[in-house]
Amino acid sequence: MSELVVKTVAPVLLSAAFVLSTSQALAEPVSVVMSLSSEYSDNIRRTSEKQDDIVHTATVGASYRNQEGMLDQTFDGSLGFETYQNNTYGNDLTVDLSWLGMLNLIPQRLIWRFSENLRDTRQSSLRPNTPDNRERVNFFSTGPTYILPITNADRLQFNANYARTDYEESSQIDTYRYGGSVAWHHLTPSLLNVSLTGAVDQVYYENDVELTNRSAALGLSKTHEFLDWRIEGGYAQTEAEQFGGQNEYDGMEGEISLRYQMSTDGQLNLFASHQLTDTSSQFSVLIFDLPFTFSLQQVVRLTVYEAGYSQQLTGRDQLAFSVARRHQEFETTGETEEINGITARWNHQFSPMVSGYLFGTYEYRRYSEFDREDNEREIGIGLKANLYRNLQLEGFVALRDQTSDEGIYDYDEMRIGVKAVYYPRY
Repeated sequence: MSELVVKTVAPVLLSAAFVLSTSQALAEPVSVVMSLSSEYSDNIRRTSEKQDDIVHTATVGASYRNQEGMLDQTFDGSLGFETYQNNTYGNDLTVDLSWLGMLNLIPQRLIWRFSENLRDTRQSSLRPNTPDNRERVNFFSTGPTYILPITNADRLQFNANYARTDYEESSQIDTYRYGGSVAWHHLTPSLLNVSLTGAVDQVYYENDVELTNRSAALGLSKTHEFLDWRIEGGYAQTEAEQFGGQNEYDGMEGEISLRYQMSTDGQLNLFASHQLTDTSSQFSVLIFDLPFTFSLQQVVRLTVYEAGYSQQLTGRDQLAFSVARRHQEFETTGETEEINGITARWNHQFSPMVSGYLFGTYEYRRYSEFDREDNEREIGIGLKANLYRNLQLEGFVALRDQTSDEGIYDYDEMRIGVKAVYYPRY
């Protein structure tokens, strides 16, 4: 996809959301949010040699849901403009949008899916997350789904799919793919959902690399009053044609998710996934949000473990805590990257109009190819004030510190920011 196309998709879809918001405000659930912010950093480049600057940002976002009529659609998007007071970086347009449309050609039988995701992603996990380490990536997919009922408890589901992954600058790793799947779904008398799925995916990179992915999986899921869980496991195989040769990779893959409402005030969420995929797949780009540190288009084994817990301690206090581990193993080069992180946040309601928060994060990163380890820590405090019903003001102070076994990557940073958020009412 050309740079012009990538840069114009977001504004077009965002404009569509605004049209919907004005023409269907009474009929559809539409929300719009606008914000202005200024943030000072004493180390804007996040390097060992400090340089300060202030970044001013204006953002507009829209959210739209419609499940009536022939077209079901969901849209969430934000478009921002940022400028640096001392011109450390040039003016930049930031984009983050997702749109999903379901065209019901034959209700509950034949559905055509459209999905568009456009966002700014981190180019390399080796470098700080700054504007010169960002690139815009677009993931688009479309295709039909046909549902064939067999009995009251059994059905077959056929899917076909076309997808593209396009990068604004790194066009050599743009891809397009064709795929299909067949699944059998069964609902037991105890309301246990059972599925058996077979899928195949053909992937073509712009530089003549070709991948063929095949997989088979068994899935189980059930919803209880206070517990929802899902488990899926299977076997995957990938054939790769690149560098004038052919290689084959295979292995087990699976996914587990659980949501448990432990009490009226506490909730536990667990997620684990192990996938054999490629560096531009939907799982890599959208779910794993994989920075393309890699220099080759290749098969990758991605492993994710996430756990989160939130607790309403009192009528005014809430605590949220999460831990995560992400591991990437690149099959062609043999290199690995891993990220382990902890996040905690405490919210306190001082009054109906004023609240405050404390947060802290820790992240450990290891890169086998460079024999490098990084440790990053951040703590912060903030205050929010709701003015009237649709205007919110926020201020915060945060301290970040990174240490590395390669001293040139050590840095520390202090950030001070203010923000105004406006929710238009119409």
